Amino acid sequence: MVRQSALGQDFRRLWGAYAVSAVGSAVGMGALPLIALLMRDSSAFQVRVR
Repeated sequence: MVRQSALGQDFRRLWGAYAVSAVGSAVGMGALPLIALLMRDSSAFQVRVR
């Protein structure tokens, strides 16, 4: 017997999409500037986030 969630499958999809988006934002704000600093020998001023 399969128990149905009170909130439904759509709600789980919403939270799954939110989690993927949050991970992508963290990578974009953290890892990409770090790669630019290390690989391109850029200064922190050149890589600053506007």
